[in-house]
Amino acid sequence: MRRTKEDTEKTRIQLIRSAINFFYKDGYGETKLKDIATDAGTTRGAIYWHFKDKKGVYYASLDYSIQLIRKYIKEVYDKNTQDGLEKILSCFYALFDLIKKDPYVYKTISLILRNEYSRSGEDIDFKEKIKEEYRISMGNFKKMLLADVNFNPEFDPDDFLLGMVSQIMGIISLWLSHNQSFDLVSKGKYYIKCFACGFMAEQENSFKEFEGEELFCKRIK
Repeated sequence: MRRTKEDTEKTRIQLIRSAINFFYKDGYGETKLKDIATDAGTTRGAIYWHFKDKKGVYYASLDYSIQLIRKYIKEVYDKNTQDGLEKILSCFYALFDLIKKDPYVYKTISLILRNEYSRSGEDIDFKEKIKEEYRISMGNFKKMLLADVNFNPEFDPDDFLLGMVSQIMGIISLWLSHNQSFDLVSKGKYYIKCFACGFMAEQENSFKEFEGEELFCKRIK
């Protein structure tokens, strides 16, 4: 029976999902392509049809989760009817939510944070890919920030985003290293609100809150 494009894409996605599971469980070095193929219900030939080699499978796995994150955050941003900074912060909250509820995103983030790929000795290209993805993501968030937040000329959006991303990755790393011992969504939301309050407090009159003239930091609970 002739396979359709939908069948082919379904096989590719299943291979990627199986690969994420094996990379997470066994590490990059110990993961075998034949095990990925068996788990996905196909053959090694199918892997080489879709990917050049194991590194190609790993890159595709990384990209799969990155695209899920981007799509989810964009949906949250587009649907959010709030104004200004609250709309931007909702996108960061969405990342916590997605990591907690999507096992493939969770496992991919875990792989990145534990620097799994570098253990293979082939980490140069991977590091460059991560840097490029970081540049793209920061650029997207900066566009949203500039579009939705009014601030004075002394406000540096790059500093804000760098600090915010550092906070987010630190919270996620702590959550993972402590065996998910606290609620990632509620605690993550609280701490990045604290960061936003502290940063904005240094920007004299850089923005006003959206309900009357109440400052954002007064709404942190």
